[in-house]
Amino acid sequence: MIDWNRTVLPVLRLGDGESVPEAFGSAVVLNVKGQYFAVTAAHVLEGEVDGSLWLPGNDSRIMVLPERRFTTLKDAADQASVTTDEIDIALVPLDENDVKNLDPDFVVTPIEWVSTEPPDPASFYTFVGYPASKFKVDYPRRKGGVAKYVTISGGLAKPERWTLASKTTSTHIVLFFDKKKAVNEQGARAIPPDPHGMSGAAVWVNAVGSDKEPRLAGIGIEYRATEFCLVATRIGCVVEAIRAIRPDLSGYLPRMPDNDMGFYRSEE
Repeated sequence: MIDWNRTVLPVLRLGDGESVPEAFGSAVVLNVKGQYFAVTAAHVLEGEVDGSLWLPGNDSRIMVLPERRFTTLKDAADQASVTTDEIDIALVPLDENDVKNLDPDFVVTPIEWVSTEPPDPASFYTFVGYPASKFKVDYPRRKGGVAKYVTISGGLAKPERWTLASKTTSTHIVLFFDKKKAVNEQGARAIPPDPHGMSGAAVWVNAVGSDKEPRLAGIGIEYRATEFCLVATRIGCVVEAIRAIRPDLSGYLPRMPDNDMGFYRSEE
């Protein structure tokens, strides 16, 4: 059984002069035949301008996010901010020791758990991530705790909302989400946590409301409140980004059946 709700880590930011980190985004770690990649939204890495980025480690510690990173900028020569990139994905290669030092409650996602199939209007999708929060945690002394992960499930948005969000099914997943119409697991009306800051969230298909095996379908990149939608980049784009930086792993990486795309790469 896939423990999909344990496949996300909070990305923590430690500001200059501060001793306690705050939740700043989310990340997933993919395992491709023993090669590991932390995956988040590229714009999350821009948060390092105001401080260093960390991941929860074992023994109540935090570990710094490695410096070698790749972002899916549209053009390798493009010097613009990564926030101008519609794909908005960042890869951070991790070694085996990095993975061993991660929070022991965290589950690494093997490449066999991903689905590169196009978005399915008949399926439910679930965003799992850590909203941006000023709620901080003192890991060395375990005072407080990182804001609990949030799950938001629903169906795909109607075509007009995809247009408003300037997204297509070839590269993205757009989920309808209206906070005022949200219900809890019991079907009762409830006010959900604000999903702002869930960038880097895991997006699973068939995690709820289905007898099918859950599969990782995307990585959350933004919440568009005025268009009532959550937006994710399809996991197939992430897979193609991995193929671009590690062509030796190509034989283990699935293809997107509806999109034969390639990526330039920008090494941080």
